[in-house]
Amino acid sequence: MDAFFIKNIFALVWLVACWGGFSYYATLKEDQSLAGQIQFFRVRWGKQLLHRSSSRFTDVGILNHHQQIGVFFASTTMIIIAGLITLLGAEDDVLSYLKKIPSGGSTHQYWYLKVQTLLVLFIFIFFKYTWAIRHWNYSAILVGAAKEDPEKSVKYDKELSEQFSYIGKIAARHFTQGLRGYYYGLATLAWFINFWAFIAATTWVTLVLYRREFHSKILHSLQNDDDDD
Repeated sequence: MDAFFIKNIFALVWLVACWGGFSYYATLKEDQSLAGQIQFFRVRWGKQLLHRSSSRFTDVGILNHHQQIGVFFASTTMIIIAGLITLLGAEDDVLSYLKKIPSGGSTHQYWYLKVQTLLVLFIFIFFKYTWAIRHWNYSAILVGAAKEDPEKSVKYDKELSEQFSYIGKIAARHFTQGLRGYYYGLATLAWFINFWAFIAATTWVTLVLYRREFHSKILHSLQNDDDDD
């Protein structure tokens, strides 16, 4: 095995380790993260919708907004996947440009490895977004299943409220994982320049995601709201 082969395999392992490791840590420490704090408000949302009857259009409107964002990202991901498939057949032209970059030259074998890595990454992202959309659809059904009489709804639909907030939590988790994949996808583009640029970009993305999820200003701001009605 030559050094170039070892570097490329290490780059792939580094991507999986950073992405998978951070995703596992973010899920494990979710209660301390921005996602966990938002879940606190999602639980409050589930309780509040039981008190509404004719005004539940607000809840449906919010869910529809979530779905539209998910559809936008899913559609964009499909365009990216189509572009990557097209790119697989243009390796000769692209490699001629990469060879002009210091340490950016690559062989056909490693070119396919890099493009196929991006292809697998965005296919994974697409499934995450579509699964999040389905969860928001389920949430809308639960809103429709709540009793119209607020007094009866508060009395009999407490379990529905908990299910609503839990499904919303799972939907948000899948959406976040898809969005996280975009960050790592951008970092993977540095792999086409050279090995060290990719390692640096992947590490930087991981640090940025950690800071935003666990030490952002918005997290500290939301933590000041300790209302648990």
